[in-house]
Amino acid sequence: MLETLQEIGQVIMGLPGKGPQVFIHAVIQGMTEVEVSLELGLSTRMVRKHVAQGMLACMMLKAEYRRNQIEPL
Repeated sequence: MLETLQEIGQVIMGLPGKGPQVFIHAVIQGMTEVEVSLELGLSTRMVRKHVAQGMLACMMLKAEYRRNQIEPL
């Protein structure tokens, strides 16, 4: 399980630009799009884009686990 969490962290930290910060604020800390946009100086559209990229990256990791028949979180 710890290995899985580390891989998720690597995927998130590997996002381009402010992606990691946006994902952490919006998804992990539960901040709203407006709060994140004000905090990081981005438009709400860019916040949505970064969150979507992060979610896609996590879904791709989950698909990889399934292909390898490893049970994800």
